[in-house]
Amino acid sequence: MTTCWHLWKWRNTIIFEADFQRPNNPNLLIKSLFKDIDDCNLEHFHSGPKLKETIYIGWKRPQEG
Repeated sequence: MTTCWHLWKWRNTIIFEADFQRPNNPNLLIKSLFKDIDDCNLEHFHSGPKLKETIYIGWKRPQEG
């Protein structure tokens, strides 16, 4: 997904921005971005259980008048 998104973004940027230059080493850039995403997911996964609180909301009709 990361690779496809960047390829599409670079393609569109090349078309619409005349001064855009593609990265010298796109493979390295995409691998680095993927690693950042993967590290973030692992960090989030291992941070322990999250306590959730259920808050009930509702609406009551106001009194007449």
